[in-house]
Amino acid sequence: MRRILPVTVHLQGPGAMITIYRSHLSPLWTAVLFTLYFFVFLTSEVFLQDCLLALDRPGDLHTFFLGQLACLTAGYLSLALCRRASYGLLRSLAVAAILLPALLFSALALTGSPSSLPAWAAACSYCLGGAGAFLHYSAALCLRHSAVSGRLAGGSIGLAVGIQFLTDTCLDSGQTAMLLALVSLVLAMLLARAPAPAPAAADEAPSSPPSRRTLALATAGTAILSIVVGLNEDIVTRLYATGELDVTSWPRLCYLAGLLLAGFLADIRKRAFMPVITLCVLMLSNMAIFFLNDPRHYQLNLSILYFYSGFYVVYFTVLFLDLAPGTRWPLLWAGMGRLCRSLCVGAFFLCPNGLFGLLGQGCSVVLNSLLLAGVCAIFFWSGQLRDHGSARSAPPVRQDQAIGLFAQKHALTRRETDVLRAVLASSEPLGNIAICLGISERVMQRHLTSIYAKCRVSGRLELVTAFFGQTSP
Repeated sequence: MRRILPVTVHLQGPGAMITIYRSHLSPLWTAVLFTLYFFVFLTSEVFLQDCLLALDRPGDLHTFFLGQLACLTAGYLSLALCRRASYGLLRSLAVAAILLPALLFSALALTGSPSSLPAWAAACSYCLGGAGAFLHYSAALCLRHSAVSGRLAGGSIGLAVGIQFLTDTCLDSGQTAMLLALVSLVLAMLLARAPAPAPAAADEAPSSPPSRRTLALATAGTAILSIVVGLNEDIVTRLYATGELDVTSWPRLCYLAGLLLAGFLADIRKRAFMPVITLCVLMLSNMAIFFLNDPRHYQLNLSILYFYSGFYVVYFTVLFLDLAPGTRWPLLWAGMGRLCRSLCVGAFFLCPNGLFGLLGQGCSVVLNSLLLAGVCAIFFWSGQLRDHGSARSAPPVRQDQAIGLFAQKHALTRRETDVLRAVLASSEPLGNIAICLGISERVMQRHLTSIYAKCRVSGRLELVTAFFGQTSP
């Protein structure tokens, strides 16, 4: 196990020191939380559907899954709209949200499936949506432009899928419910003890926040990819309801393979190949459609669906984890990929007979091809398929050196330089930054007032503009 190496920073008078842990150890903590959360999220989704089928209500499965997606979206938005809340309050809300599913699964393990199962499932999905919003937000702060974001996302979700497969294979419904309750409780305890994210290193701060155009294109591309995946996922859910297909069988391991491979490829050369590889793999969705006319090929269709879904999930997870810290609303944008997936996939379930049933195989292939062409165009317009070479030709400016020159030019003290570095590296409210630095908000404001006066600026925005204006090539 790697040792945690502390960094000592002088902030409050002679001899006063605080210890800030290096940010490169944060991914390990994030990976543990992500694995536990996605195990509960993925396993509970299938487990609750199995409980409904056990009540001999297969005709309601379609509406049941749509309700799960709707409640998941509502839970996510409920927490994401707490824009002004502190990190500590958001963490407390997430812990409370995880504790409720623990109680629900404990009750299911002891009493069996009640007739009011849809209401139980709605409450569980709502709480998991809120907890997921916080975990994505926390990961975005801790993994700010990290070189391991892809491997962490793919590995964590992949490990959760692997444990889920073993759970479905080895445990009965009562044991699964008890395991879900136990893991939910452990996740709540770890989440309550999770440290607040320390300020990112100065050389990790983005040179400029993502533009509205960048965010719009990222959202549009993810939405269209979700429609591509949703076309097949809708069919699989209908086949599962009729007992023609088992979504927990061995093809589930193809999802694990897709997640791990996509996570590894996403980290190569700073995401340079992630969009094009994701697009190429998603072209398999056209091939999967051809296996829907013969029940003998349903398992093959499911295997292909799981494999390209792994690339799709890693793509939108890493994309918005990278974009979120530079936005003015990181809590909302960190999990925007999950939100797009729930909304777009859920839209397919509003059609009673399914889009594939209405269009047929030929028209579905044409529609799928047009959607993929649209994604390709969006990737190109947003620069994800071009300009990687020119971006790598110019070495990035070391902002720690730039901060030193900026502080020397304006005669900033060492404490003021530490405050400047933290402000430049985070878009959080000043109170949250002060907590990360271990000082009071009043002391933070006193340092900033001195910095503003020396730099001849009137506020935080002008300070950031002045710094990046000086360091731009």
